[in-house]
Amino acid sequence: MGEKVIQYFEKSAQDYLKNSQSFFWSFFRKRELQTIDFLLSPNSKMSLLDLGSGAGFYSIFFKNKYRINVLGVDSSPAMVEQLKLNGIEYVLDSIENFVSSEKFDLVLAAGVMEFVDNPEKVFRNILASIAPNGRLVILVPRSGIGGRMYKIHHKLKKCPVQIRSAETYKRIASHLGFNFSKIFYPTPISCAICFTISNLNEFKTIHGE
Repeated sequence: MGEKVIQYFEKSAQDYLKNSQSFFWSFFRKRELQTIDFLLSPNSKMSLLDLGSGAGFYSIFFKNKYRINVLGVDSSPAMVEQLKLNGIEYVLDSIENFVSSEKFDLVLAAGVMEFVDNPEKVFRNILASIAPNGRLVILVPRSGIGGRMYKIHHKLKKCPVQIRSAETYKRIASHLGFNFSKIFYPTPISCAICFTISNLNEFKTIHGE
């Protein structure tokens, strides 16, 4: 994740949660949240790793609704300060570098994969951080017109993004051992993809256990 991306989120961190409640943004966020909630299907016995958590929009929701253990990871100091203020455990790190010593039942990477240069590295880190039978959900911009609009919006703010197709993410994940589960398009500009690690023997083979 480049310096320009971090600078962009540093500037927007303080009002990030507030702005997400604006009429236009809240419509998209509500649809995306409903989809992610359905795909993750959490319960109180589960743990959640929120990669690229930002100010904690999803972390706060899932912690409050399900009373689950949540860890947020973000590379912006100003963003993790917002996590701290909202009582969310956090790690200041890039998701391209972060590997958890704890195994999480659920992993979420919402609105962050388009800012990384090496998505395969992120998927590898997730493999090392996810529990057997775990679920991963990524929320990414749709390719096509929606993705181009998203890219233009961020380009105007001098924040580079990389729009990749859902098939690209599915191919990378499948190559590393994830099982594709479901795909939804909650808004005209976003795509939610769910993957699982459902075979314990396959999981052990991947990790050399």
